[in-house]
Amino acid sequence: MGLLWDQEMPQIIRKPFKEWCKELEELNSGTIPRFYQFTDLDVIDIQLHSFSDASKKAYGTVVYFRVVRPDGTITTSYVTSKSRVAPLKTLSLPRLELMGALLSARMCDKVSKTLKFEKSCFFHTDTSIVYHWIQGEPARLKPFEKNRVEQIHRLTEPPKWDHCPGRENPADILSIGISVKELKDSELWWHGPPWLRQNEQFWPKIEKPNVNNQDLELKSKFRDISQNEVILENRGKLLNIDKFSSYLKLLRVTAFVFRFIHNTRNTSKKRGPLEIDELKISEEFWVRETQKEAYGSEIADLEKTQKVSNCSKILSLVPYLDDKNILRIKGRLEESEFPIDEKKPILLPKNSKFSELLIFYEHIKTFTVELQLL
Repeated sequence: MGLLWDQEMPQIIRKPFKEWCKELEELNSGTIPRFYQFTDLDVIDIQLHSFSDASKKAYGTVVYFRVVRPDGTITTSYVTSKSRVAPLKTLSLPRLELMGALLSARMCDKVSKTLKFEKSCFFHTDTSIVYHWIQGEPARLKPFEKNRVEQIHRLTEPPKWDHCPGRENPADILSIGISVKELKDSELWWHGPPWLRQNEQFWPKIEKPNVNNQDLELKSKFRDISQNEVILENRGKLLNIDKFSSYLKLLRVTAFVFRFIHNTRNTSKKRGPLEIDELKISEEFWVRETQKEAYGSEIADLEKTQKVSNCSKILSLVPYLDDKNILRIKGRLEESEFPIDEKKPILLPKNSKFSELLIFYEHIKTFTVELQLL
């Protein structure tokens, strides 16, 4: 709707919102059929099954226990679920489905650690493209897909992922919504699809279709690649920031290295003076490199659980990773109309070489202090 955070909702939103609030009262009469009392004597096998799905409005995941008893009976039980509103920035449906899959991996990892569950975890998606992304090699994908598939691989094993029928995916309820009354009576939601309570040989046999490279959004050798990855692996050999005394020179040299890599891998060559976007990419690269060296453990925690450890020295700053995997901090200006760099500033360590070059450059540019004071 394009409303500001302090603007009153128009009637077109207010009316359905009030109806939704009124419907929530029905939750008081609902119950959640959870049962976790398992012992080695009364079970043969226990598994966690996580389903994910997405729509243009939201994406989410739901997790179930699957318990096999000695008498052959199989029961399933709802464990937990989580959904998120789709970003305001328009994303393709496969990318939203991938975000749902990553949320699924994170949620199952959290449940396993919380319940000290060391049994098998299985994952289900109804999107063939996402399934193939997860089964494939992340390095072949575009940066958006590559980063998320790599995170999924760190948390799960690709063979544990499967493709399920869309109509039997309980996470579909999270992505499209459902009334409270329908939710209370939904067998699919509380216990998962019927085949989950059968032996595996009776599970739906779905042909996993081949997906062409274009559908997978692969990077071919004639298209742009993530040049930064080459530098990330060999930065110590190609670029040593300690040898630079000028911020702009550092960015320019880095940009020319990126351009060289691009030109060796693409038929369309970049020529002439450096463009602003090339310098921006170089700057973002060094920001990530600097943050990785200073806050590596915090970044790893944020990638896995979206929060830092309680022992972290930057916990009070409320850090988070933006869509470029850059560490930023939240504050009182979060809901303001200021630019992103002002309301959610980038976090840099005070003693790094990059921070030193950046501060020196900004002081020179604005003439705020004399050189001898720096």
